[in-house]
Amino acid sequence: MVREAVNALPLEGCGLLVGEPAGNRVLRFEPITNEAASERMFRLDAMQYLSAGMQAEAEGLDIIGVMHSHPLTSAVPSDHDTTTATGHLISATWHWVIVSLAGPVPVVRSYRRGGPGLVEEPLRLVEHRP
Repeated sequence: MVREAVNALPLEGCGLLVGEPAGNRVLRFEPITNEAASERMFRLDAMQYLSAGMQAEAEGLDIIGVMHSHPLTSAVPSDHDTTTATGHLISATWHWVIVSLAGPVPVVRSYRRGGPGLVEEPLRLVEHRP
């Protein structure tokens, strides 16, 4: 996820978290093109999203979240993030991971819907080398 965020600079990078249905463990990260092509917001490419969802389903897995980066700001949901996260029924149980590249070291935080907005949740990162 961090590599995808860095590779997307100066724009926001994004992708999907694939895991077991109703699970909290991410088994795979699928980078997705940011159709917004912006350094302040993201919009997942619809065809890539559909393809990733179909592949996950074929493997008995599910899309359980989304990652996007904040190249210029902290790993805290923006107003746009909160509106996006709380405005889609499909995302009600998703993990919303934000990778901040605003400082010298990337910061990764995860959130879930709670109350009127997003609430931070514990996160355990595991390094993956393909």
